[in-house]
Amino acid sequence: MRKKLVASGIVLLLVVSGVVWLRSGLRGPVPTADPMVRWNAEHAQMPDNAAELYEAALKRLVGEEDRAWSDGCTSATDPIPPEAVAWVAQNEESIELTRRASERSGCWFTLTRNPDGTLHLPHLEWMRTLTHVLRWRALIAVQQHDAVTVADSARLMDRMARHMDAGACFIVDALVGVVLHALAQESVTQPMRWAELSAADRAAYVTRLTPLFE
Repeated sequence: MRKKLVASGIVLLLVVSGVVWLRSGLRGPVPTADPMVRWNAEHAQMPDNAAELYEAALKRLVGEEDRAWSDGCTSATDPIPPEAVAWVAQNEESIELTRRASERSGCWFTLTRNPDGTLHLPHLEWMRTLTHVLRWRALIAVQQHDAVTVADSARLMDRMARHMDAGACFIVDALVGVVLHALAQESVTQPMRWAELSAADRAAYVTRLTPLFE
């Protein structure tokens, strides 16, 4: 009788252990030695992922930045080419999708490989292109003395940088994040020099920019 009880206990323990293992396996990462597959399983499918919205923003982008005029504008005080103004105006939909992406808690890009085995990292180009749109938007707003749009553009670039930092699995992602932080802060000091800003306007402007320096 005792032997039967011991045997039954062992069988029950094995069944319970098997159920727990199966359930944990369904929630856990795909068992693989390939770090790319493991990354995708652990991160890219998480909820509240901003990556899909960044990709959608890029797909809705109209036209492209022309080096013939973009290389000539390097600071907030340089003349703004009319082509840049038109380019930003055409892409309000992409900017809005970027804003929606900025409100999500995380950003994890799915990784794939090229036919030659090297990693395919299209998200680096996505973020670069969207950042250029926001940078032009900020530069235009500086020259139009539109402090609200300057702060909004800088905040969006800063949020993109934080997404790159949080979802980085390669050093290049982290480096892109550093560049985005720098671009976000590039034009933000200009409105503080505008004589027409009241003390209340200046305080509101600083409040909008506080997240950039946290």
